[in-house]
Amino acid sequence: MSGPAGDRGCADRWVQAVARTPDPQTGPGADPHRTPEATATARGRATALLLHALPEAPTTNVGGWSRWQTLIPHVDALMSVTTPDQDDESSAVLLYESSCFLNGQGQLNRAAVYAKRALADRERLLGRDHPDTLATRNHLAYVHRSAGELDRAVELFEQTLADRGAVLGDDHPDTLTTRHYLAYTHQLAGDLDRAVELFEQTLADRETVLGDDHPDTLRSLNHLGYALQTAGDYTRAIPLHERALADRERVLGGDHPDTLATRNDLAYAYRSTGDLDRVIELFERALADRERVLGGDHPDTLATRNDLAHAYESAGDLDRAVPLYEQTLADRVRVLSGDHPDIIASRNNLAGAYQMAGDLDRAVPLYEETLASALRCLGGGSPTTRTVRGNLDDARLARATGSSAAHRYRHLA
Repeated sequence: MSGPAGDRGCADRWVQAVARTPDPQTGPGADPHRTPEATATARGRATALLLHALPEAPTTNVGGWSRWQTLIPHVDALMSVTTPDQDDESSAVLLYESSCFLNGQGQLNRAAVYAKRALADRERLLGRDHPDTLATRNHLAYVHRSAGELDRAVELFEQTLADRGAVLGDDHPDTLTTRHYLAYTHQLAGDLDRAVELFEQTLADRETVLGDDHPDTLRSLNHLGYALQTAGDYTRAIPLHERALADRERVLGGDHPDTLATRNDLAYAYRSTGDLDRVIELFERALADRERVLGGDHPDTLATRNDLAHAYESAGDLDRAVPLYEQTLADRVRVLSGDHPDIIASRNNLAGAYQMAGDLDRAVPLYEETLASALRCLGGGSPTTRTVRGNLDDARLARATGSSAAHRYRHLA
């Protein structure tokens, strides 16, 4: 495992060792190497070797992703032949780091399984108020948010915020991180006033505690701009995005994933100016950069492709928008898991493009499929579900009455 990425031999041998079940130690043919003690030793060594091989920063260290792809099958194998009661703190670290990587890659079901097991491990081993336990609970809330389970995410973030405030202090960087995540969850849930309030508070506190150039401060700056953009306050949003982009390029570099995210958000904010040629140019650059740095299948790359298709559509160029929506949906179905919120967004947007093109016979069934998926994944009260249901109702009415099909639908970013 300490060799170069792609050398699977050592990992395979250790996973095979862990997979052995203890044999009775009496009678002919008993295997002295398969005692409970020997199996536990092999399990512990396999865990240690995997931990030693893990790259740092699983969500932003792009150079380490190829090694992660090599290691994750061995983590899966190890966890499949062990039970939670056999986990120790090393197992919890391995589960937590693996969940962070899987969540960043859009593999939300596996990320949730590992996060829940890591949290149970740390509550048992460290106690509910230990900083590592709180970090794991914060991450599990993040996974729920990624999956569109916003009510559960808000509940966990609020619990973690209160606990981190009590244990670490209200100004501790970890407490501020939870408040930042809670703000974004409120934004996704449609509570923009609360989101903006929390982002403004968190940005001010991070500037005081961490400094203006800290990556977390820049993250708050960018997300405040995004919340204002979502609320339609582009006069304040665009300058914040421009400042965040300049600062991230200076502090993190032009190819850092956070810098690429800000470049994408700025392109989206520029839609308010009506300069669609400029918007398309910015999204095309953002897409090229994300494909080069993150790869064509990364969830962020697919998000930018979705945004570029929307820009083409807004410019009236359905000949480019529809194929790009179709490609994005196919890639998201292939890369992401189950009823992922990004797949729901892609289906909604492709149905809307069909509707704009006058093809209601394709739009309506795709909206129906999208609504069923949204109900399964997000529930009837989700803003996304309500958006899809409204689009479906409009498309059905247009088809039934023979009215103009070019009715503007509600796009999902």
